[in-house]
Amino acid sequence: MTKLSCFGNMSRVRSFSVPVFLILTMTLSVYWGFSVKTIGTCIKALLSADTSPRRAHISTAGDESVKNFLYIVNSYQCIRDYLVQMDTLGDPKNLDVLVLSYKAPCKDSKFDHVKYMFGPNTTWTSGRNLAWTYAQKNLGKYLYYVFLDEDILLKPTLPRILSKNVLNKLKSNTSILRQFEDCLLETQPAVGAPMFSGGDPLLISDECKLDNYRKEWNLPERVPMIYFDMIFVALHNKAIEHLMPLDVQYDKQSWWASGQYLQMKSYYYFHRQVARYTLMTVHNNRHKGYPRGLVSYADIIKDIKSKVPMSYRNATIFRQDIKIMKGNNVGKKQMPFNPLKPSFELAPKNDAIAPFKYIERKNNPFENNDC
Repeated sequence: MTKLSCFGNMSRVRSFSVPVFLILTMTLSVYWGFSVKTIGTCIKALLSADTSPRRAHISTAGDESVKNFLYIVNSYQCIRDYLVQMDTLGDPKNLDVLVLSYKAPCKDSKFDHVKYMFGPNTTWTSGRNLAWTYAQKNLGKYLYYVFLDEDILLKPTLPRILSKNVLNKLKSNTSILRQFEDCLLETQPAVGAPMFSGGDPLLISDECKLDNYRKEWNLPERVPMIYFDMIFVALHNKAIEHLMPLDVQYDKQSWWASGQYLQMKSYYYFHRQVARYTLMTVHNNRHKGYPRGLVSYADIIKDIKSKVPMSYRNATIFRQDIKIMKGNNVGKKQMPFNPLKPSFELAPKNDAIAPFKYIERKNNPFENNDC
């Protein structure tokens, strides 16, 4: 009797619909005499094949499988134990970790998927750039590159921030980071970030900086985003080549400025493709000393404008924003974008990522949008 091998690799069969595969298999059995038991084995393998987005991978030269996520971590020396637990960065099947140690080299080699490099005398910005350059030259291609600081905590967002429908999506048996990753895989934004909380772990900072203990926001799962904190942000591989390396020109004055620069650059290059995942909140209350001078958003926007391709430099978006964002009070000029009343919508899920695709807009997000 001819032996049926189930087409060798069931991942290829998964591209067929089940009915088509059944008809094909039964037809072949008539001509070649396959046993019913063998056919049943193949059908069982097809139906049990894992097609979840988490198992998807992208390929580099030679069709080498790589993982969906590379986490690039700024750390004093070795990252803390809680970050390499299975529900965070300890999942070797799903992710790799590159750690930039900036004070002392780490000799910890407990995890094969965690690699350390030493970057003495680097700033918060130049350290990220050094790690990104290393990843480009020495590591495979990943779908998302997630930059984070090692002194963060990731938690589910407070219930009063979210709508009831969104709360029902929270999975109690899945870590909040895995749920954030799944959202990235299912929606594919150019840039993705969670909610952010400052020093008080009970206080969720929203884009309007007007949060309080009683306010109910009823936010959907994903909202348009301009501002995000660089302590945790995910960049798609089709976007990162346009956004990295980070701008270092303001480093002596302010380490915040490179984050401001990335915010606005992401917004102009990938308008409508920058999304906040509201179910997860990143907490950070261990800030160390670093330069915190104020840099004008207007100056940053002017600099970005001067470096975009010539065909986009006269876009209305730049002229309007420079006019509105002028002034010394950076914090006040940052406030008017309200996630409950956004003046622009997110692009459709899995929208093809391309720079300047939506640079011309009908409304200005900084006008008539008070919190």
